[in-house]
Amino acid sequence: MVFVWRMILRVMLLTLIATTAVYFLGRRQSTPVYVQAILPDSSCPAPCWNGIRPAFIREQEITSVMNQLPDVQQVADWQWTFSPDAKHRLDVYFYGVLALTSDAIRLGDVLAVLGAPDYQTLQHVLDSQTFEPATLVRLFYDREQVILIVALYADERLSAEMPLGAVNYRKEYFARPFYSYDWLGHIWLDRFPPVLESMQVEFS
Repeated sequence: MVFVWRMILRVMLLTLIATTAVYFLGRRQSTPVYVQAILPDSSCPAPCWNGIRPAFIREQEITSVMNQLPDVQQVADWQWTFSPDAKHRLDVYFYGVLALTSDAIRLGDVLAVLGAPDYQTLQHVLDSQTFEPATLVRLFYDREQVILIVALYADERLSAEMPLGAVNYRKEYFARPFYSYDWLGHIWLDRFPPVLESMQVEFS
């Protein structure tokens, strides 16, 4: 009898794992190419983007990897721009931290794939160009070792439709800061995530 229950539990566990894998694979396949291009991958241990581990890659290696990106242009030392789909351009910076930015990507586009972050931090700063007060919201993903950054101005409210400031891949492994907060997106976001192309997904 014990053996039967073990077999039942094993089948239930395998079913759950398979269902979860299909769910996340479906979300990835439904994600636009220009959004996928900014996300972490599993080709190397985290943090990993496009096969690059910021802590271990050499100068000549990162240049070689960047030169293989579609429609790539090097605009300055350690700064590139490329187009993964011939429509949208993504910028890549490598100054100790590997940072990717794009005006076309919304916060909700990335949340739709990565899900809710593990925790967040808030930092009050002055915009370096306009000197306007702003609040930097950093969203941390422990497993992927990825940080999403969004800037809020004046009375702006965090929204899935707002542009994503940057995706950061650090050299060093990060742990949860003592000044972090639990993810409050379920309170702040009107809709999480937004419409992705023709697909609409809502989280309770």
